[in-house]
Amino acid sequence: MAIPLEFLQTLASTFSTVLDGPSDVAPGSVVRVKLTPSSVEGVRVTDLIEGSFNLTWITKNVRFKDPDTEPVFDAEPFNSSSVDTLLEGGMPTRLPVVGNLVGTQELPGIPGELSQLAGTFPIAVEVPVTVSIKWEIIGFGGNSLPEGPDTFTALNGLSSPDASFIIVPPIVELNNTVSVSEITYFIRATITLTAGATTHSQLLPDIPINLAFVKVPKLIVFFLHKNFAAVDGDTDGAAFIVVPHNSPLHSLTELQATLNALESTLSSLSSIISLAGFLLGLSELTSALTAQPHVQFRVANLSDEFNNFNDVTLKKKWHWLFGWRSTEAEDELSSLIFIGLEKSQIDCFIDRNRRGPRFTLTTGAAMHVVVRDLHSKSPVSQPLGNEIDTHSSSRSFGDELSSLKFL
Repeated sequence: MAIPLEFLQTLASTFSTVLDGPSDVAPGSVVRVKLTPSSVEGVRVTDLIEGSFNLTWITKNVRFKDPDTEPVFDAEPFNSSSVDTLLEGGMPTRLPVVGNLVGTQELPGIPGELSQLAGTFPIAVEVPVTVSIKWEIIGFGGNSLPEGPDTFTALNGLSSPDASFIIVPPIVELNNTVSVSEITYFIRATITLTAGATTHSQLLPDIPINLAFVKVPKLIVFFLHKNFAAVDGDTDGAAFIVVPHNSPLHSLTELQATLNALESTLSSLSSIISLAGFLLGLSELTSALTAQPHVQFRVANLSDEFNNFNDVTLKKKWHWLFGWRSTEAEDELSSLIFIGLEKSQIDCFIDRNRRGPRFTLTTGAAMHVVVRDLHSKSPVSQPLGNEIDTHSSSRSFGDELSSLKFL
């Protein structure tokens, strides 16, 4: 006899899951949940198991064909016809001799009785009730996410009553088009109760959590000197920043605050390989910008183009003989850093109005492209080395760039 399923169903209804912390989750924050109660320790239930017996004995009243001890028959199934082959017949054991009225004769065989009794009986036993749990993260669209570096990490596994998760937040572009700042995921738990041979699994109510987006701005920063140097000999360095027209950033101050906040957020997600790579590029950009004595910030036009770098004065310097001398961005740029979501692209042209030889930058999973020296027909890009396509240019790009277009 098995434990009634209804018993485990009733017991399962007493369990629930609890979120230990706020439902609004900042990127990189640990999400903690727990099962309550955490176990069914000490809970036992009475079960009836089936015991069996098989009794055989031999006495007199029949005549056996031989004097040997007979083996016990199978209890299930019991075949009574097997008994017949053992017997010569019943008692008495002596009969008159045929044709001789005074004589008697013994019948052949061995006197005795053959009996067998077999069956079952119930035995009451105490069995413990155990509980196990399986956690899931349900993402956008109701899909269960596989644990991994690009989805989430279960810090103490998926079967602990107390679970902790670091969930990779959605990454979107920072622009004026994206109006929402978070997405709802669900933490789901399934418990399984077991008592003896009876098992019952039950899905507990989902726990909703709101994950804040990581918003990555798209922008390109050109530098006056190679390798983003702040000074080259006695010449000050300078930086020229361009963002797309739908960027919410409109000044260097806004950009610096955004980059600093993004760098702080990503530092808690450095275990994610792609974000760790982006963090390295972002850190290099913020350091290079901070070091520049001169910085100019511009927003692209409605077509996401900037058609004449000569409109941007990088710096001015007083000359005792010639007065104020200015340096424009056109034909003066030697290195760059481009950041944006994976597969973001930008074209940079040697001539004004997007003409002449060009190269195309395309971000990879690390979401940034670094070119430390543009003075080549085939400049080297980082971090992978395949982020730049010069379209077989016959000219060097250092001190030559004049226009661009975000793609």
